[in-house]
Amino acid sequence: MPVHLPGPFQKVVFRLLEDINTPRALSIFLCLRYSDVRQAVSFRCDPLHYTDPEDFARDTMATEFLRKCDIPGVVPSSQLETECFERLLATERTCAETNLRLNRFIGGHLDQPGDARIPSVIQKIREHVAYVVGPIPLSIDGGFGPGATLTNSSRLSTIPDKIESALCGTSALFLFDQLYADSAWERAKKPDHRDRVTVRGNRFFTVPKTALTLRGAALSPNVNGFLQKGIGVYLRRRLKRADIHISGQPTVHGFSVNDWSSADRHRRLACEASKFGDLATIDLSDASNTISKKLIELIFPRQWFDLLSDCREPFMERPDGRMQLLEMFSAMGNGFTFEVETIAFWAICKAVGAKSCSVFGDDIIVPTDSARDVLMALRFFGFTPNLRKTFIDGPFRESCGGDFFDGVPVRAHYVKEIPAAPEQWISLANGLRRFARNPSTNRRWTFVRRAWWAALDSIPSHLRCLRGPEALGDIVIHDPDAKPGRTKDGIHWYRCYAPVSRPIPLSHWSDSIVYASALYGISSDGILSRGQVNGYRVKWVPYS
Repeated sequence: MPVHLPGPFQKVVFRLLEDINTPRALSIFLCLRYSDVRQAVSFRCDPLHYTDPEDFARDTMATEFLRKCDIPGVVPSSQLETECFERLLATERTCAETNLRLNRFIGGHLDQPGDARIPSVIQKIREHVAYVVGPIPLSIDGGFGPGATLTNSSRLSTIPDKIESALCGTSALFLFDQLYADSAWERAKKPDHRDRVTVRGNRFFTVPKTALTLRGAALSPNVNGFLQKGIGVYLRRRLKRADIHISGQPTVHGFSVNDWSSADRHRRLACEASKFGDLATIDLSDASNTISKKLIELIFPRQWFDLLSDCREPFMERPDGRMQLLEMFSAMGNGFTFEVETIAFWAICKAVGAKSCSVFGDDIIVPTDSARDVLMALRFFGFTPNLRKTFIDGPFRESCGGDFFDGVPVRAHYVKEIPAAPEQWISLANGLRRFARNPSTNRRWTFVRRAWWAALDSIPSHLRCLRGPEALGDIVIHDPDAKPGRTKDGIHWYRCYAPVSRPIPLSHWSDSIVYASALYGISSDGILSRGQVNGYRVKWVPYS
């Protein structure tokens, strides 16, 4: 069935492709002209086929611009969901094979050629893991994540909503009772909500990834999620011993402000490695879903393995309603998966001789001369390197959202949704402008300018004058020449198109729920739901 882009958005896309004016851009243009959107978002750019960073930047912009866009009708949603779950089943088969292979080293049944050399590597991994995690904590400062759980939909995912819901968990309920006996959360329940819900595991669900794929994840029970988040926060603090700093600080110009994180360092290292070739960047396919149970049992201290096992979900509810015993240790959506995989990958890299490695989730940077040993070890422990995004040779490196070709930033702008509202058009215009920013040349602006103007044409005329610096984000149209509307006491003020959110008053919940939520630290001014925006309005915003 032909799929057409909406007229104003198609104008932006066509102008961009026309002005990029390369064979790749022409191929995508013709696909879109004849309504073959699926083929248009299927192209890929291989940096090893290019010698000039700007030539690669042009083609990658044409190729990637729509690849992650949610375009209705390209692929039936039922087909995407089926394919996503089939990929999860494939990772489960991989984990089952890994569990079988690694179980020999737990039981000491070393009967395969080459087995004798592996225990020494495993011992080194264990030592590195033990160095980072230390002894298990005496208490867990649990926490609520911003997302949905088995008992709370995304619409009812505020802290009071989660406190109001029934306690729901697996065997983690027993640990919760030991740590949080007679807690305000439990006392806050209404009489008809005192019954607990014991479940066998989590529930599979999907989120958008690209125009042609979905990403699988798991909804955890609220008690499990509460404990998992506390463990994850504790492990983040321990990871600083390995000079790994995980931060949720928002970024400006691609770097976090007042809170340098390992993600920032990865982008800097990737930039330098693309010039000098001394470091390799490694990416893994489905990393979270290929952390097998036996791997964690093998490399983590026993008490840590028991603690993590008590808080994980051993089963997953399939789309058909059946329960499946999981071979993976923890799926995406688990509150400590990111930290656990970071520790595991860092320890593996160190154990095989990568002395200056840096790890952030499944983004791995190691010295080039150690890269092949690291890849071999990762494969042995059940992981699959993503060869399309792993770079050992050549002038290109990518890590943590930073793409660099011979030191030049070349990351394309990704459109995540078809713009309709003014704030979406402003975001699109700013994305085009960010891509065009390159200190060494102004060539990109020449093939982005007409598309940028087309995006501005879809912004109401009274909002097009809202210009300001890039650091203000997408509440203004980025303009390096913009002047502040007014200045007072040395602070510049800009007129912006800013989101407006109306907090839910605390009177919406009972006094016992509000009291328990206050102990958790919520504001007395009310509660905002995740991503809640009630509208937009023009207002003055300070910037200095």
